[in-house]
Amino acid sequence: MQNQTLGLPGRFDSLDALERAAIDIVSLGYPDDYFANYAKNVRALDEQALADAARIFIRPAEIVWLVIGDLEKVEAGIRELNMGDVVRLDASGKSTN
Repeated sequence: MQNQTLGLPGRFDSLDALERAAIDIVSLGYPDDYFANYAKNVRALDEQALADAARIFIRPAEIVWLVIGDLEKVEAGIRELNMGDVVRLDASGKSTN
């Protein structure tokens, strides 16, 4: 959680960054004090709250992995993971299976 809170001061280091934060508050419907309370709220999260959020927002059956690399070097290792169908694509995104 320190990653989420220690970088906050640097997040607002320019006028553009402050403008983006204000736009986020308005467009995402955050309360006016969202960023003022952000670090405190993140630090208040416990393991159970994080596990509950993970169950809601992380759906392994819906994940699509896109791996880019040398096919000869990575394909066997990817297949060994047995995480689902492997679909090879060419540079234009067309299946080569």
